[in-house]
Amino acid sequence: MRDDFERRRRDGEDVVVVEKTLFLSSPSSFFDQFVAGAASGLAARLVTHPMDTIKSRMQVHAAATERTGHRGGALPRSGFGRNMITTTNTNINAFLGYYKGFGAVALGSPFASGMYFLGYETTKKTLAKVRGDDGGGETTTTAAAAAADNVLTGIVAQALAGIAYTPVDVIKERMQVSSVLPKHLKTNNGIDYRNVFDAVKTIAQNEGVKNGLMRGYWAQNFVWWPWSASYFVVYEKGVEIFSRSNTNNNNNNTNNNDDDDDSAQTMYNVSPHAASAFTAATFATVLTHPLDLCKTRIQTMTAKGMNGGGGSGGGGSLTLKMACVDVVKTEGVLALYRGVWARILSVAPGSAISFYAYESIRKSGMLRLDD
Repeated sequence: MRDDFERRRRDGEDVVVVEKTLFLSSPSSFFDQFVAGAASGLAARLVTHPMDTIKSRMQVHAAATERTGHRGGALPRSGFGRNMITTTNTNINAFLGYYKGFGAVALGSPFASGMYFLGYETTKKTLAKVRGDDGGGETTTTAAAAAADNVLTGIVAQALAGIAYTPVDVIKERMQVSSVLPKHLKTNNGIDYRNVFDAVKTIAQNEGVKNGLMRGYWAQNFVWWPWSASYFVVYEKGVEIFSRSNTNNNNNNTNNNDDDDDSAQTMYNVSPHAASAFTAATFATVLTHPLDLCKTRIQTMTAKGMNGGGGSGGGGSLTLKMACVDVVKTEGVLALYRGVWARILSVAPGSAISFYAYESIRKSGMLRLDD
């Protein structure tokens, strides 16, 4: 994919001019797109997983303290800095504690990220063809239509990635919060998993695929559909702005042919993707955080004692509505934003790293992503 934009006026209406080569992906490039997406996604997860662990623990910790007085081992009563304290007594174990659940991410996230970028590229190509892109010259589309394409692209990409990522998310979230929740609020009768493979086996045997490994699939989509839609609208706009800036910068440096300067220029042209991704991810993360908090509780907690429908004795599965109602009634509206800063520090840098790595791989020529 190449993000080459130009905005013009046609009959008083903004149009976005896109080079025809933007979405020309041959079947042979699909595998390369998958690999690039997988590699970039794993790189992002490796860096941001500790902050993601903090986010998940902050999202569920209050559920235990409000209902049972259980303070958990991992989180003191309040305070962002104190929330980073773990139950372990050694620095090495404390550090490793932030990487609980990363095994699931390492095994499954590359597939989900690869499917996401594959869905992103494929949908872009399909929409370009629908709008009359025959592979040569340039085509114009209105700004509104371009925004609609971005929304649809994000929705399709997330739905495809969610199939692979939901089991990863279920295992990851449960292992991350295992030291925070009391046994009676945990899923699977409060059993903690020894490792990723034990988690897959235990969940599949005791809860099944639909209600276990795929638990919260639709809740996850309701989180990430609006996230993806808002993300890509902001992201593509940011790339458009930076692309115009880079074009001007390139014109000012046409007389400089030194190899080192060419390398520096290439890196400069990649960085706008990371900057746009960081900004877009921050906006989308704040917008969707309440839904993400409820999604985390659906995947990690039972409905026992919940005000949203679990009643005083119910121990079944939570729904998105039950989780949201329970948080508002028990903890207040502002509680829906517990852990939002930790999530921003996890998602936004991760998105920037992911897109930077993806675009760097594309520009390096190692894989045929522009064929």
